[in-house]
Amino acid sequence: MDEQALHEVFLAGIQETFRLQGQELKDIPYEFLAPLRRHLSVTGLTCIEPDLHNPDRCLMYARSIARDGLWQLTEFFGRPEVHGRGLGARLLAEVQANRDPAATAVILASGHPHAMALYMKAGVYARTPMYQFTGPPLPATGTLPEGLEACPAGPADVSELDAVDTAVLGFTRSADHRFLLEHGRPCLLLRRGSRPAGYGYLAGVAGCGPGAVVDPADMPALLQVLRAEPRGVVSVMLSGDSAGAIRELLAQGFRLRPYSSVLMSNRPLAVADRYLFWQPIFVL
Repeated sequence: MDEQALHEVFLAGIQETFRLQGQELKDIPYEFLAPLRRHLSVTGLTCIEPDLHNPDRCLMYARSIARDGLWQLTEFFGRPEVHGRGLGARLLAEVQANRDPAATAVILASGHPHAMALYMKAGVYARTPMYQFTGPPLPATGTLPEGLEACPAGPADVSELDAVDTAVLGFTRSADHRFLLEHGRPCLLLRRGSRPAGYGYLAGVAGCGPGAVVDPADMPALLQVLRAEPRGVVSVMLSGDSAGAIRELLAQGFRLRPYSSVLMSNRPLAVADRYLFWQPIFVL
């Protein structure tokens, strides 16, 4: 079954979630997510529940990725009419075939109650809400704190990006960094002397991120360099416990978007004031 058929299920599922939150979601073109879908399909595990009466029509699907010390459910969507039939529980069990019991398990949940109950049964629990903030870019006139420098990152710098991920998240995801860099997503690497201090991907069509800083005190500097790019409105996604970063964004005129997600994991993640989530929020 092709990715276009899965995209139709994704739209049906996410639109239902928006309706439950009292919101309306505009159409998301397939082309917008196609490169990311192909990447996750090649590097992950996809399980599909087809319509027995129409094999070309998908009823529900789930997709997961396994990285170095990380297992993540990246997609889990179904058509609203199939809820309550037990398909979700069976599909979720199948898509965990690549899950290492010792790995950190992560789900960036949309908040749908049926799905979240299944995640909790699988030992993955809600840790913090995730909020999206939007605001204007900054003029490229600010200076970084003494000893900190920002420089463009490329494929040769993946090991330094991995070092930051290890310090902040406890695992690496080299394949995802290579995907972003090879598809032209600009990334800035923060260094303090010879040591990597953080990184951040510049605003794409969906917003800034992912990004991370080893020291929470460097998050304002990371936000500063990401906002200095002349790309129109800047969007960032933060965990709800990122008090320092959220306070600064609100003081600078950023607005909180109405839609939120939930960071779920099988063990706590120390992401407060240290991490910017990937947008769109399929992958951590």
